[in-house]
Amino acid sequence: MRKWLNWRLLVTGGAAVVSAAVMAAAPATAAPAGAAFTTDNPGFGETSYTDQACLNGPAHTSPEVNCNIYPDKRHVWINGGPSNGQNHLTDGSYFFAVLVPGGQPDPNDTGVKNLSSPQDVYTNRTFVVAGGHASSYAGNHLKDPARGGLLGLLIQLMPYNPTTNPGGVYILAVCSLASGYPVNPSDCKYDAFKVQEASGVPPAADLVVTKDATPGFTRTFAWGISKSADKTEIDVPKGSSATFTYTVAVTHDAWVDSGWEVSGSITVFNPNSAEFAGVEVTDVVDNGGTCSVSSGSDATIPANSAADFSYVCTFGSAPTNGINTATASWNQSTYNTPDGSATFAIPFLFGAPTTLVDDCITVTDGNAMTTGNPGGLLGMACSSDPGSTSFSYSKTFTGDPAGTCTAHDNTAIFHSMDVNSATQGSTSVVTVHVCVGANLTVTKTAIPSFTRTYKWSIGKSANPTQTNIAAGGSATFNYSIVASETGLVDSAWQVDGIITVSNPNNWEAITANVTDAIDNGGNCTVVGGTSVSVPASSSVPLNYTCTYAAAPISASGTNTASTGWTAATAFTTASSAIGTQPFTFNEGTAGNPTRVNQMVNVTDTFSGELPHSLGGVGPAVDTGTYVSQTFPDSRTLSGVAGTCTDYPNVATIVETNQTSNATVEVCVGVDLTVSKTASRTISKNVDKTLLNAGGTATYTVTATQTGFTDSAWKVSGAITVTNPNDWEAITTTVTDTIDHSGTCVVTGGVGATVPKSGSVALAYSCSFSANPLSGTNTGTASWDSGTFFTPHGLASGTASYLFGDPTNRVNRTITVTDAIQGTTTTLGTLTATDLAPFTIHPYSYTRHFNPPSSGCVTITNTGKIVETNATATATVRVCNTGALTIGFWQNKNGQAIIKGGSPAVGVCNSTTWLRQFAPFQDLAATSTCAQVAAYYTNIFNVANAGGTSMNPMLKAQMLATALNIYFSNPALGGNQIGATAPIGGVVIDLSKIYGGEDVSAAFGGATSLTVTQMLSYAASQSNAGGSTWYGNVKATQGLAKDAFDSINNQTAVSP
Repeated sequence: MRKWLNWRLLVTGGAAVVSAAVMAAAPATAAPAGAAFTTDNPGFGETSYTDQACLNGPAHTSPEVNCNIYPDKRHVWINGGPSNGQNHLTDGSYFFAVLVPGGQPDPNDTGVKNLSSPQDVYTNRTFVVAGGHASSYAGNHLKDPARGGLLGLLIQLMPYNPTTNPGGVYILAVCSLASGYPVNPSDCKYDAFKVQEASGVPPAADLVVTKDATPGFTRTFAWGISKSADKTEIDVPKGSSATFTYTVAVTHDAWVDSGWEVSGSITVFNPNSAEFAGVEVTDVVDNGGTCSVSSGSDATIPANSAADFSYVCTFGSAPTNGINTATASWNQSTYNTPDGSATFAIPFLFGAPTTLVDDCITVTDGNAMTTGNPGGLLGMACSSDPGSTSFSYSKTFTGDPAGTCTAHDNTAIFHSMDVNSATQGSTSVVTVHVCVGANLTVTKTAIPSFTRTYKWSIGKSANPTQTNIAAGGSATFNYSIVASETGLVDSAWQVDGIITVSNPNNWEAITANVTDAIDNGGNCTVVGGTSVSVPASSSVPLNYTCTYAAAPISASGTNTASTGWTAATAFTTASSAIGTQPFTFNEGTAGNPTRVNQMVNVTDTFSGELPHSLGGVGPAVDTGTYVSQTFPDSRTLSGVAGTCTDYPNVATIVETNQTSNATVEVCVGVDLTVSKTASRTISKNVDKTLLNAGGTATYTVTATQTGFTDSAWKVSGAITVTNPNDWEAITTTVTDTIDHSGTCVVTGGVGATVPKSGSVALAYSCSFSANPLSGTNTGTASWDSGTFFTPHGLASGTASYLFGDPTNRVNRTITVTDAIQGTTTTLGTLTATDLAPFTIHPYSYTRHFNPPSSGCVTITNTGKIVETNATATATVRVCNTGALTIGFWQNKNGQAIIKGGSPAVGVCNSTTWLRQFAPFQDLAATSTCAQVAAYYTNIFNVANAGGTSMNPMLKAQMLATALNIYFSNPALGGNQIGATAPIGGVVIDLSKIYGGEDVSAAFGGATSLTVTQMLSYAASQSNAGGSTWYGNVKATQGLAKDAFDSINNQTAVSP
């Protein structure tokens, strides 16, 4: 179908100009060829009048095709053009219409300048052109099939309305119906004619312009060619043939368009009796093209005649559909015409290409050449073929060499049928291979080997083996180490080497199994010999080993390697191959034999030191007298004072790890040693004295020794004689002396025996007649140094005294207890010291207190020293936070506190304080205290935990907590709720909400926070107004809600 949009013509004088027009048309077809002609039909007498000849051209009595000035509208006929001329119409269906000249024509019945449509419809004006002339017409216009001659059937244009053109000019439009109706103006051919009424000399008239517009462009196809074979490779045995089926396919791309142009003829008709000179004929398009008119400058239009001008408009790229406008301009004043120019505009649409390049090709292939087809022609392909075009044929190859793949190249080529095409000779090459298999080959090495191991013994002795010495002395020990060969043993007979399997084929890998056998009693194993893949043109080395359970049957033999494969899959003439190699044991070559421990090294390791080398022994001999060697060594040892020390000494043959040990002992005597020989306070403190919301208090009870009091001066104690020797007891006599005229007595001091590694403590007592204040007390032990191998026979020990060692110690050990809430606990016992620093010890422990139901309670804790009855106390005050519930802040008391905030008039201070937290930023910034109270009421009224989020209940509980903070702090809203301390500073244990719930996940993982910190963190998880909170994860919102609920209900506790 064709769609027409609105048109508007502006008429000035006799020239019409299109001011705005767009026509959406059916897909364009090629414009009809030829031209439209009017003609006369002089002498036609089937009417009430007799037709007259046209007024221009030579006198004539038969229809004339070159007429365009007629004496009457009735004398104008239409024909299809001369059937033997180049300008006849293309065969097909047409209709004609008479139009007013000027502007853009619209030949459809709806056209405002259509003079025929008021009289009848286009179907009454439809005719058929065949053979280049009108051949049939079924309408009711007059027709004359007899007198047209070569012009064919003549059809009268009447009836049509008179023209509005002052010069009496009409336009005949002949329009092709090949694309249906309505038509595009470019589907029509046009001819101007004039009806010159016999009413005197007509005034000068404007020239009349008609034109046609034929769009065209070139479409070039690019072709591709590909060639394939049904197989890229055929593997055959030697002497066989290989047949391949080839397929050649050609395809074309989506084409490339170029050479867009609109061309045709512009006809300028002069309806006047005088010629018009100096006429300028121009042409333009509205879609970017550049137009040129042949001979269109300074043209002369003959009187009562028409002149044709060819034109062409070209485009640099694919244009849209457009309008082509021809204009004729002349000197208006010279010719006294209504206007100085005339136009004719015609829309055009680009449709199918007018020129095709490379739309068909021929395909040849060298392999397809035969006696009957020497050029190897496969066929022809055209762009109209669906998809790609394929050609197939077969080719057989014989006589290719074995062991390799022979390549057979084959080229297909396509040839354009356009001589000047750029795609002449495009080719595609495919290569196939015929591969012939060759047998594997086997080579090998055979290397015999066995091990001859020499046997050795080692012995070590020391002289002496034990010595006693005094500290500071030494003892010398002499050692003898003997290493001797004891014989030899042969073992580990084997033949090993490499089996090399070679693949002479350069085109295939062959999988084979490889085995090995030996003929003198051995058993052979090939490493990786199963399913061995031998690469093309390569070889695989395989290690093998032949071993013997006993000595070989003979010293010489032959080793044979075998390989087998599947000839059918490898395309070979055989399926196995062997390789052999002779060998002989004990030839003296490397490893035949391998001599083990023929030369050995002896080391000596003394008492944990690093080994040191004594030297080498060997080489060992196979027959005759065996090798033996002795190594002397000595050591001087001082031992360890006070003990007997064993010194192990190990001789080792490094290669065999054989050892021999000789241990000596040195006992060293050392001198005996002599050596000689509380009131308290208590305090208590606690880390916290106030627990707001309960919590844990840490108590510390410290017991401190403050000194002692002496009386009855007497020095007594014990003299301790110590024997550091762990190997002997010593008999000694012990005495004691003291200065300041003291008299001393040692109990059991004569003939005292001091056990080895032990001591004896002998009591002594020195008395004074008066306080000696301080002095020195000396205990002395004597013994026989020669008998006991010690450096000396005398030892003493002194002790300075300042009377502080009483014989009767009172309250030296005490017991510390603690009593709290009726329960007494023993903390521990302490022992006083005789010298500063005195004993001091703190006992720390914790107690957890739950808050009371209201107010505060004081808990007293008493520490006590049982023996002295000394006590110390600490008190802790445990309080409730005083926080109030969400219901309180809704009742009249809570509402009164909120409304009573400052200032009484204007923005309430609590407004500013609450809006620092994101969930409460829906509270208007200008809210009064009464509006804050109403804000709380609104939140309280919608508080619930239902739905997909807990935002309403969380917001109510958190707002109540915020009010508890604000109205418990004198620095904020004043302590209006009687809290023991500002609630915002109270630390809450987040792991024990309601006794056991852990809500730390709602507060960033913190285990404890102050109430203010909790408020700030929860606010950081909300948007302004609290519609999105904790990502609206209800479980997390519930944890936060429970925390604030617990605070408001006075169940939250401090850590």
